[in-house]
Amino acid sequence: MKSEVMQNMPWEWMPVLSLIIFVLVFLGAFFWSFRPGSKELYEQITANALSDGQKVNSENKGSNNE
Repeated sequence: MKSEVMQNMPWEWMPVLSLIIFVLVFLGAFFWSFRPGSKELYEQITANALSDGQKVNSENKGSNNE
């Protein structure tokens, strides 16, 4: 049944287009995560995720001594 549907499909280029879109989105996400300046953002997110619920300043690098 699947082969019959694929044979009668008028858009032969649709699977190729889907693959191209998927690859472009994947590469875009990959390069976005490694763009210049993103290291500081990820360090802040990591510090906030590991904190006790208090805001972590970049000066004290995670210590809660205020």
